[in-house]
Amino acid sequence: MNVGEQTVEWLYKSQLQVDEQWSVRTERGFTWWPYQHAQTVTSTDEVKGPDGTPGAFVGVRTQVLRDLDLTDQLATGVNELAREGAGTMSGLVYDETTHTLDLCSMVPVHDDTREWMQQLISVAAVLQIGEAHALS
Repeated sequence: MNVGEQTVEWLYKSQLQVDEQWSVRTERGFTWWPYQHAQTVTSTDEVKGPDGTPGAFVGVRTQVLRDLDLTDQLATGVNELAREGAGTMSGLVYDETTHTLDLCSMVPVHDDTREWMQQLISVAAVLQIGEAHALS
């Protein structure tokens, strides 16, 4: 199990304490419903850091809106929200194919940074749940 997979498991079992009945396991992570918005936590394949250290990216994506047709006026509003929320560890991402607006965070995790990076991404996961509820 690589460092990304270890971080995802730690998030699932220890930090977020995900309930199996409200979650679906995937090949690289899981999707769960902590409240009204689905949240997906995933890990990438192993990647090399700048110094060659093996690691992985761990991402958290929380659904904010579904069935959203992004008009020019709405895009301007989304950009305003993104600017106001800069520094919150998450960014708004619109997916044209699924017509969804999500909050997304991603961090690189390596063996020597795993202890504090998994804490950081767990904070992002919890904040996204509250932000998604406030934005919807």
